[in-house]
Order: sequence, then C-alpha cells, then structure tokens
Amino acid sequence: MRPIPFLLASIFAGCLTSCETIVPTSERQSSAPLAVVPQKFLYNTYEPLNTWLDTPVEVYMIDTPVKDVFTQPVFADLNYKITNLPDTGKLVNIESFGITRRQLLWAIAHEHGLRMRARHGGDEAESFIEITGRSRSTGGERS
Repeated sequence: MRPIPFLLASIFAGCLTSCETIVPTSERQSSAPLAVVPQKFLYNTYEPLNTWLDTPVEVYMIDTPVKDVFTQPVFADLNYKITNLPDTGKLVNIESFGITRRQLLWAIAHEHGLRMRARHGGDEAESFIEITGRSRSTGGERS
C-alpha cells in the first residue's frame, strides 16, 4: 500500500468528521454570536456594504424612538430610504459591545416590524438600505 494515498484518505476522513473544518469562519468576530440573523437578511453582493454591515460596533441606544435610530452615530455612514415608518411609541433600548450592524438592524427590524432590503447600483453613492414599515404614517427619507 502506498503511504501518500492512505495519508490523504485519512486526512479527508478526519475533515469530514470535524465540524470546525467545514464551518466557514470570519476574521470579524461578534460578542453576540447567538444573535442569529437569517442568511437572506440584507443580502447583497456589494462587498463594501457587506464589510460595513458585518463590522462589530459598540451600541448605546436608550429610550430612542424608532424614527431617531437611523441618525445614531453607529449608522453615521448609512444611506437609507424610509417609507411608512410606524409610530408605535415603542422605544429602542440596546446596549452592546461587539454586535455587528447587520445583527443590530435585524434586531430593530424584528422588534419593530420593519422590512429592510439592501440596494446598490455599483458604487457607494448608489448604495442604501430600504426600510419599510407596515403602518400608513410616513417617516421620511434620507440619502
């Protein structure tokens, strides 16, 4: 028996049984790894936007109305368009270190019934997050 094929087969078999070698990892780590975000949430192929969304940040929002969330420093570089933002009176209270912006946006969208979609036209000026509420009141727009 030749040692090289046997060695390669052993390594391959070991890789199949070890989940750590199959699960993709990221160099950016979150302090809230259990904040599960659906894979399709804010899906896009524009790498600068993905890098921005997946960078861990420090967040301190206490008693912040939903209409004011997107003007917070953590979203300073965000271009967005808002339609039908609900005025439910619910406040956003999030204090976290190391949460990604994607996780933060998911938590806000999930808690306040918002739909969010990433839009991009190929360059930074044309990229934005479309935020849609389910009420009839209009929240405004910024780009």
